Amino acid sequence: TGYRAVTANVLSRPLVAVGRQARIDKGRDEGVTVNSLVFVPRSRGETSNFGALIGKVDRVDAHSAEVTYITDPSSSIAATTLLSQSKLGLLKANASGDLVLTGVPADKAIAEQDIVVTLGAGTNNFPSPYPPGLAIGFVSSVGRAEAGGVQSVQVTPFGDPNALGTVVVFTPRSADAKRRAGVQ
Repeated sequence: TGYRAVTANVLSRPLVAVGRQARIDKGRDEGVTVNSLVFVPRSRGETSNFGALIGKVDRVDAHSAEVTYITDPSSSIAATTLLSQSKLGLLKANASGDLVLTGVPADKAIAEQDIVVTLGAGTNNFPSPYPPGLAIGFVSSVGRAEAGGVQSVQVTPFGDPNALGTVVVFTPRSADAKRRAGVQ
């Protein structure tokens, strides 16, 4: 709640196929703002209102916007698993675009196929643009505990940004959604 869905077409991607950014054909005139959330479109027959989170808008023009995908190393999201309900770690992409849940304590029980969702963590001065509970992907592997008592957790996103011709942009409408996005 608090957002309006806008369907957008992917206009372009960088020539190097690493799936990190794209330009879409919707912008400020269609209500898109910086930190609008970008999702995989809902599949036919799905009951949810949107698919999985794949990124957020970083720049907006009148009729287009630049999306940075969660597979970009500059992107980071406080994340947890659907079953955990507490902070597990920070979801970041490595240089090759693979998602890794970092900083997960070794004593936290995580299993392959666990659903990874946004935590919505932030502060009053710096809120997270991501509300809690947005589906991102699933745990594809859990490594042994490393030095420092943390686990190595690989995450596979539910949506492949490189394969999308259409995305759904959720533009903030409510006061809370606008606060999260940092827009008036």
